[in-house]
Amino acid sequence: MRGDGRLYLRGGTWYADYTTRGQRVRTSTEIASDAKGKGKREANDWLRQRIEEGKAGTVAPQADKVTLAELVDAYLLDRAGNKSVHRAKRRWEKHLAPFFGNIKAVRLTTDLLRTYIAKRQAERDGKGKTQPEPGTINRELAVVSAALHLGRAEGKVRMIPHIPLQDEDNTRTGYLHNEQYDRLATECGKIGLWLRAIFECAFQYGWRLHELIPERAKDKNGNRTLKGGLRVCQCDFDHGLVLLNPGETKNGEGREAPMIGHVESLLKACCAGKQPTDYVFTRNGNGSEPVRDFAKTWKKVTAAVGVPGLLFHDLRRTGVRNMVLAGIPDKVAMEISGHNSRAIFDRYNIKGRDLIEDARRKMETQNRERQQLRHTYGTGAPATPAQTQSLQ
Repeated sequence: MRGDGRLYLRGGTWYADYTTRGQRVRTSTEIASDAKGKGKREANDWLRQRIEEGKAGTVAPQADKVTLAELVDAYLLDRAGNKSVHRAKRRWEKHLAPFFGNIKAVRLTTDLLRTYIAKRQAERDGKGKTQPEPGTINRELAVVSAALHLGRAEGKVRMIPHIPLQDEDNTRTGYLHNEQYDRLATECGKIGLWLRAIFECAFQYGWRLHELIPERAKDKNGNRTLKGGLRVCQCDFDHGLVLLNPGETKNGEGREAPMIGHVESLLKACCAGKQPTDYVFTRNGNGSEPVRDFAKTWKKVTAAVGVPGLLFHDLRRTGVRNMVLAGIPDKVAMEISGHNSRAIFDRYNIKGRDLIEDARRKMETQNRERQQLRHTYGTGAPATPAQTQSLQ
């Protein structure tokens, strides 16, 4: 270590004085001195690691001083313009920052993260009843994880602790039955052509809401704007296709879907008299004023038809399920719905009670045929292949 740096004691703690990347660094190792010399050996190892990292250029000398708050700020700046950054910022400011404060990244441990989880699990809502869902806590910890990994890539973080996550129940259970579809389609039509058409597109293709109507966003200058939303020019009536533009879907990829019966007639009605750049779904026929939010209306129509808990996103699950039942190859169905991951697609492909009943009927038919074979040949043993063939 001679010539590279030195250790010295201050108040029973080993401090290091060394040079790395042309910068002189004086900092505490946070290792206490002891009579047996173990502390000094650990401090020497600590100093040797810092010097080697400096020579290799893998970690900046400020890595021991950077705070978690600074890493999160850098992460939010790096993600500026992304539609999810405002949620990450809100999670940090509301829950994470009050707990972790200005803690240094090197002081962040798995035990401390578990303490945060326990604190959040003990919290209740304003009525003192509901605690945060495991998924909510996991999304908060994901902000910490993302900030640490970005810091590691930039040489600001030396080591990332294990981040414990809670088990989540990601099973998708909501979907629309055929008889419910008829009632809900009628009720949407009573509200207006725009809602009837949005409902039909989501039901048929499994598209997300903000792939059909625009969502609020900010441009590179921080100004508020609208992003996405189906426009007249994306309805190709000549070729019978509905197109989603690249960059306006969740995965950033463009998609197209066949314009089937109900969808074609509804979209033609929505596009009538509008310019190619106008929005398709509008309340008053003005193509420059798109539908942006109808949460209260959706709650009203679902309650009216007896499915008050139905989410609009349940139409996405229904669309996936119906395409699979129609015999559309999974790969094609995934391209239409916009699922990149097979695992997520399988979670959305809900097996409903009617499918279970269909399986029951088929199993009972098979059992009856088996009993018939046994009765015909007068044996309790299973029929041979030749005997089975003789009854077909």
